Amino acid sequence: MENQEILCKSNVVNKKTGLGGLIPILVYLLILAGSIMVFWIESSRQDGTFAMGYSILFIWIAIPISIFAVSMIIGVKNYMGSFKWLWACVFGLTYMILPYATFGIANNIAYGNTNVPDIRMLIIGACISIVGIVVGHFMYREKNKKHK
Repeated sequence: MENQEILCKSNVVNKKTGLGGLIPILVYLLILAGSIMVFWIESSRQDGTFAMGYSILFIWIAIPISIFAVSMIIGVKNYMGSFKWLWACVFGLTYMILPYATFGIANNIAYGNTNVPDIRMLIIGACISIVGIVVGHFMYREKNKKHK
């Protein structure tokens, strides 16, 4: 009876850690969605002078730090095993979409220009993520060396 109780408790823990891998990604997606909402709310209130501050704060500071931090968590926790490297593509895509979903669409609305997402942003976002995953992966390996 006692062994079954321990087994049940360990299954519950395993289920929680499986879902725990989604939490950092969901937090990142909330930060991304929030930054897009800030752009559209503030662009309707301002005369456009906030654009540089928004770009520096969100596109070049907050989102890259979020990508790095979440990627590092993915590496440290070894989420998805060897498939964790695919997250670099996902983060690269979201980083490419951010300027398009803000400045690109605003330019389209204001001037009728059709803009395409900038592929360089995908590469930058993926590189930030790869660095985060590598740092996290080394931390994961060091942690496992100590336990052996």
